[in-house]
Amino acid sequence: MKILLVDDDADDCLLFCEAINVIDDNIECVIANNGAEALLKLDAIVPDIIFMDINMPVLDGKECLKQIKSTEILKNIPTVICSTSSDQIEINDILNMGAGYITKPVSFDLLVKSLREFIIPLKIQLWINSLRSEYFDSTNHLQSKFA
Repeated sequence: MKILLVDDDADDCLLFCEAINVIDDNIECVIANNGAEALLKLDAIVPDIIFMDINMPVLDGKECLKQIKSTEILKNIPTVICSTSSDQIEINDILNMGAGYITKPVSFDLLVKSLREFIIPLKIQLWINSLRSEYFDSTNHLQSKFA
């Protein structure tokens, strides 16, 4: 599993990646320092999920999210905005753009808990998809090796 973390705060990035390792140390955490750098990285990699801060220099999280959701190959990547803001209007805007939202927690344990709520269901879905592609053909019929 590969995560793209987009955040300009080096300490937050370190804490986030440590929390990811608590959940599963096999998850690869790729870091971009702003939205523009994220879009460049998305030319080279396709992560399983994107976690992104909202307030960043160069290209902020909302603008980056708009570009991700308007790009055919990227629009279905689950994206979660992580911010210190608890402004309900801003949160609703982000949810309406097709992203999830978590308020950056004040403790490491709460960060792990918040991230786990997104990562574990996604890991299960990725596992199911891998089984589906391994055992079923494109029309969802059991492959002949099992018939």
